[in-house]
Amino acid sequence: MTQRPTDIDVLNHVTRTLIDSLKGYELASDMVEGHEALQNSLRARAADRKSLIGRFQDEVRRQGGEPETSSGLLGRVHRTYVKIASLFDDDVHAALSAVDDGEIFLLDDIEDRMKLDHLSAETRNLLNLAMDSAIDGDAFAGRLSMAC
Repeated sequence: MTQRPTDIDVLNHVTRTLIDSLKGYELASDMVEGHEALQNSLRARAADRKSLIGRFQDEVRRQGGEPETSSGLLGRVHRTYVKIASLFDDDVHAALSAVDDGEIFLLDDIEDRMKLDHLSAETRNLLNLAMDSAIDGDAFAGRLSMAC
């Protein structure tokens, strides 16, 4: 019999994806060196994502668990792919594409967790905050990609 994931399991799982996203924003910011306004926007989004990670980790501690502090394998693979792709593409386009892909992955990941019916209100509230952040990040990347 498969055991249902606890709130701590769900929060830590999404935390790994959020850490992947944070690292993606940092990579994207590095890739657009020389485009100061875009770089500042990406850094601000990275800071917001870092704050959200802290909230997830605080909730895991509050619930008696050990918070996740590292990213997942898929995120590391994606960042490697982005670095390789940027060799063949405009750095701004590659960076925005990576952000967009990462936000869609995060959104899908959160939506899968939201389908669980036994989550606490606190966990659901954090998942909703992360979902709003991913939707906003996807829109941000989409707007800028169209402008490029």
